[in-house]
Amino acid sequence: MKTRSYVLLAVILLAVAASPKLYALYQERIHFNKPLVSIIAFADLSIKGKFAREEKYYLEVEIERGYYTKAYDIDDPVRTYALSGKELYDQIQLDEKTDYAGVTLKSVVHIRELASDEAERLRMDPFLIISDQKYSKYVEIINLSK
Repeated sequence: MKTRSYVLLAVILLAVAASPKLYALYQERIHFNKPLVSIIAFADLSIKGKFAREEKYYLEVEIERGYYTKAYDIDDPVRTYALSGKELYDQIQLDEKTDYAGVTLKSVVHIRELASDEAERLRMDPFLIISDQKYSKYVEIINLSK
């Protein structure tokens, strides 16, 4: 009987001692499996061109010089972003002088692909996604406003 009590006590102590570590592992697993999603309405872009490649549609835009190019230290303001679909691609008429008031950008970044400090900076400032060309692969244009 005494042996069972000691075994039960040892199991309880082991569970109490290991529970914070198990909880931390569980939280980390949940944290890294969630992507970082941002939706940004952005007006300081001008459209330079559009093209299609392998049934994917792209828009070449230029971030207008001003606040964002200075604040995010952008040297080359030309970016190429994917479009959400063919309908949006067909809607864009480059030969006409259509002024677009702005675009809505959606970015989905998987945390595992970034360093932890980089992911934290993107979480704190979603506009950081436009700061570097390497983030362009995460950005998709989901709407254009005329």
